[in-house]
Amino acid sequence: MRTIHSLRHPTALCIVLFVTIFALILDACGTGSSGTGAGLHPSPIPTSGTVAGYGTTHGCPSDVVVSPAPPAADVTIQPKQGTTPLTTHRGEVIEIQMPFGVTWEGPTTSQGPLQLQSPYGYAWKPIGACIWRFLAQGTGTVELPFSGMAICPRNLHCVPSVTEASFTIKVI
Repeated sequence: MRTIHSLRHPTALCIVLFVTIFALILDACGTGSSGTGAGLHPSPIPTSGTVAGYGTTHGCPSDVVVSPAPPAADVTIQPKQGTTPLTTHRGEVIEIQMPFGVTWEGPTTSQGPLQLQSPYGYAWKPIGACIWRFLAQGTGTVELPFSGMAICPRNLHCVPSVTEASFTIKVI
């Protein structure tokens, strides 16, 4: 008697291998935002723990060490840019850069359509700034208030001054 082998088993094996390879490829691609507004799930900001005084000596509220550099933001804002309202789009990452030398306080939670990314208020020494990053998840207008007090060196007399900065962001 002669046995005929069915092709079901090799076909099933091929399907399982295809699905496994496809799943691995999708996993490698991730779900991070490409900066084009297509995705709404940002890549997490890589961190390397905290070091006492790393950011706070420069005026940042966080001593978190961020390494390597996070992906470039779609929109970057600095206080010297003035108070002109900024328009951005859903899915974009907005980065606020507050300069060293002032003890900064800024948002500690998400604001309206802007989701605050963690860590916030960390020191980025290559540009000399404290960084807050937000992901534009919805639509609407929000104001981001920041305030700070000048850092006075020890044994020197200086007048503590208060600095206020506010940024209006419209997400469309």
